[in-house]
Amino acid sequence: MNREERNEGDARKHWTLRPRCASLALLVPAAAQPYPPSGGCSLALSSSVVPAGGTVTVSTAGSPCYAPGATVTLTFASDPVTLGTVTANANGQFSATATIPSNASAGTHTITASGTGANGSTLVLSASLTVTGGAAAAGARGPLAFTGSTDTAPLLWISLVALVSGAAMVVGARRRSTMRSREVGSR
Repeated sequence: MNREERNEGDARKHWTLRPRCASLALLVPAAAQPYPPSGGCSLALSSSVVPAGGTVTVSTAGSPCYAPGATVTLTFASDPVTLGTVTANANGQFSATATIPSNASAGTHTITASGTGANGSTLVLSASLTVTGGAAAAGARGPLAFTGSTDTAPLLWISLVALVSGAAMVVGARRRSTMRSREVGSR
């Protein structure tokens, strides 16, 4: 804000306040500000939450980040694992799909992109993501108990033979009963 002092004939001071555009930016919460500031480079992820073994698209945003044609190495950090390499396009940008290791532990991890920057020095950009499931979740509870059987076919056949045998005995008993009642009735 600019303050302008005006003196009028009665020796009283009057202040006039004039707003500037820059003062409006101060009204936006700091958490809402992009980092790095506009004009800089940043690493963007298609999702901030990914399951272990899942995929995420990694891309750059902002002004030319990497030198055109530069090889950029993508790394998954905690236990550093190279996810692959990608080549920056003519504008110094890239976009690639990366697979999160299936044995990654659940929690917050960092993906970094490292390569020759547009100014010729090494540029390292990073972004955080949360991995769900994974080795920690499976190991915490252990595997599920096995409650079935792999040898169900013989048991199924035995059950079927018993059912057919039982049905045959019922039919035979009814026939004998019917035959006896006819013999008794014919006498």
